[in-house]
Amino acid sequence: MAPTVLIRSALMIYKSRGCLLLMANSVVVYSLVLFFLRDLDVYQWFVLAATMVILAIAPYLIIFSALKSLSREVEEGNLETLYRDRELVTMRTKLSSLAHLDNLTGCYNERYFLDVLSESIAMSERGGYVFTLLILRYDQFDYILNKQGLSQGNEALKLYVEVINKILREVDTIARLGADKFGLILSDSSENDSVLVFDRIVREISRLQLTEGQDTIATNTGGMTSYFRGEAPEAMLGYANLALHSAMDQGEGGLIIFDYESTKELTKE
Repeated sequence: MAPTVLIRSALMIYKSRGCLLLMANSVVVYSLVLFFLRDLDVYQWFVLAATMVILAIAPYLIIFSALKSLSREVEEGNLETLYRDRELVTMRTKLSSLAHLDNLTGCYNERYFLDVLSESIAMSERGGYVFTLLILRYDQFDYILNKQGLSQGNEALKLYVEVINKILREVDTIARLGADKFGLILSDSSENDSVLVFDRIVREISRLQLTEGQDTIATNTGGMTSYFRGEAPEAMLGYANLALHSAMDQGEGGLIIFDYESTKELTKE
């Protein structure tokens, strides 16, 4: 049993039993006084009675005050422990979140992305849930990196992710899967819905400004796939990558949707 509970119980017991003991002691003492001091006048009786009351109540009040003070100290200690535990939980949650994030862009990393993909597959297996997996490549990243340096390249990636985040919903997930490659899990989205999302991303990133007054001609190439029952997360990611490479072979800015029937042909290529 916790110390606070024990002390509170002691206080309650002491309150109830203390009152009874006080009354009993008062009756006994008063009876003895009546027997031995029968000849006192009224004033002396009043002074004696007041003294008896004080002597009877004082120990009770002292002990009760001590228990109450101890209870307060224990409660304050418990509050400090509670606050410390909450701080530890908050810190661990924050560290756990940081472990799942890409340091540069702030989006999730591949490990967390695969976890979300596994959960999405499990939900789809239970029925009534659809989603699509979209992999995007920022086509101009290598060019910016080679011509303007790492700093500008990193800035371009952050702006690119910022644009995509404004388009995505809270239920969607974006993760960095490579230097210039990002994975998107679009929740409750059919392939047609996801094509519209891709088109919107294309429109928005074409307006990117890397530096003030300088338009960055930005495009991205995409590969998309839906979930086929029985496929592992890694297999689904592989299908989206196959579609992405097929799109890259056709030039920048395009989108290929993975066709399950053509798996063998894509694999041969």
